[in-house]
Amino acid sequence: MPQVEKQMPCSGPSRRSFLELGGASLCGLGLGTLARATESKRLLSEDDPAVIFVWLPGGPPHMEMYDMKPDAPAEYRGEFRPIRTNNPDLQVCELMPLHARCADKYNIIRSVCHTFNDHGGGHKRFMTARAPREPTGFINDAPAITSFIEAALQKRKEGRATNGLPTNVALIKRGRHNIDTFSLGAAWMGGQNTPFVVSGDPNEDDFKIDSLAIPNGMTERLEDRMT
Repeated sequence: MPQVEKQMPCSGPSRRSFLELGGASLCGLGLGTLARATESKRLLSEDDPAVIFVWLPGGPPHMEMYDMKPDAPAEYRGEFRPIRTNNPDLQVCELMPLHARCADKYNIIRSVCHTFNDHGGGHKRFMTARAPREPTGFINDAPAITSFIEAALQKRKEGRATNGLPTNVALIKRGRHNIDTFSLGAAWMGGQNTPFVVSGDPNEDDFKIDSLAIPNGMTERLEDRMT
């Protein structure tokens, strides 16, 4: 049976690893065979911990979402009104009624801040929770919080089969790939904690995953082999 390489480069699982896994069925291996081959490893289940980290680069200001300041001067408090939530200690913006209903299910962290007046430098400070060695620029000099999460969860995944699929995936808008990766990288934590980047909108006709795309000219070569 083809063995999927366990080594992962900085960009995550290689295209070869994905193709080896997907091509197993072409070698006469059905789902039952694959299931028996992984009996020694427990598959990850819905009970295993997972984290969805949503990063809004340039989202609404916090004083118009979760940190309303109705008593502040007009130039600071914003134009929207606060509403009550099911948490007596928290009010949210009137435009967020669904968040108001589940306020007892999330926490607001107010201890993270910075004074750097730049989006790129601000991203690096928030994503890595530290002041970077290089204030700005596309340099990944500290691990992002997602890499720490991946490293922590890896210990819980030992002995469990992931079928060669990446366990740390970053969905990034196309065109921002080279902008956001310097904040999302693993830096000195190594390639095994680097997210597998999927950029673009899956609904677009020309959507493709760059690291899995067939290189130019390869399609013709494969067709020649088949003929």
